[in-house]
Amino acid sequence: MATDLETAQARLALYVQAEAAILGGQQEGAVAGRKFRFADLDVIRAEIRSLQAQVANLQDQASGSSRLYTGVPR
Repeated sequence: MATDLETAQARLALYVQAEAAILGGQQEGAVAGRKFRFADLDVIRAEIRSLQAQVANLQDQASGSSRLYTGVPR
């Protein structure tokens, strides 16, 4: 059974492939049966950023570290 991290990494790879296909000259790409056109490139890139953050967060949780930093205003 896939973990949340594995699922997020697999989804990220699919979105990166869709972006590459569109940028490579194809007018559309597909992820999980959903078709994207060149005009949807901003949607694909937003999902890539979201998945990258999710993967980083899940990796941090798995390693026991955190990316949360706190600061004290002076």
